[in-house]
Amino acid sequence: MTSEIQAALESLLGEGRNRIGEILITCTEAGKFVLLHHADSGNHDSLLPFSKPDYARELSKYDAAGEYRPLKSAPNLRRGWVLHLQTLAELREALDFFYPAMLGVWLAYQRGRLEPVNFRETSSRQSGMYDVVKKISNEQADELAGEFCKSDGNCLKTILWKIDRDTPLTKLPADKFDPQADQLRQTVGGGKSMPLLCAEACNLLVAAARSVVHKPRNAK
Repeated sequence: MTSEIQAALESLLGEGRNRIGEILITCTEAGKFVLLHHADSGNHDSLLPFSKPDYARELSKYDAAGEYRPLKSAPNLRRGWVLHLQTLAELREALDFFYPAMLGVWLAYQRGRLEPVNFRETSSRQSGMYDVVKKISNEQADELAGEFCKSDGNCLKTILWKIDRDTPLTKLPADKFDPQADQLRQTVGGGKSMPLLCAEACNLLVAAARSVVHKPRNAK
């Protein structure tokens, strides 16, 4: 599977997709790769250099204020670094630290093997302290996703799931559901993006849904 993901990555790069999330990827004439925050394009000399894919784990762990990043697809990746990698295998490994499993999810989607899980199915599996999530209304779930999942400041993934089979999310722009759309929208460095796909509501959204259900009806 690893070799298939690397082949898919090579194909994406060949299509001119040189960005994923907030990361800009440059392929050198020697066949090596340079990764940096897209907003740092053109400022290589002032960036702190790294040279192993493992460093991506630490670079993605905290934001610029030193706060832990529980959601790797949030647009708050810290700036000020440049990562030099020697091979396509190292590039795949580093990107998997920055955006876990996203290349594999994209490959599954391309092959028609990715089955989105609607919110009601996700909520029906909850138990214990999260069992209450089953009680959230469609309207509440729609409002929550419209705020929690928005690309502007919250999450750069493209959503593939709905509330249930017959109930779409309505509080997000149409391009939030388009795998060909660039969720970052405003970028430095140009190029096209590799999509980050969301096939099921994440644990953080489920936790937020629990808070919504517990919130007093008259609270604002």
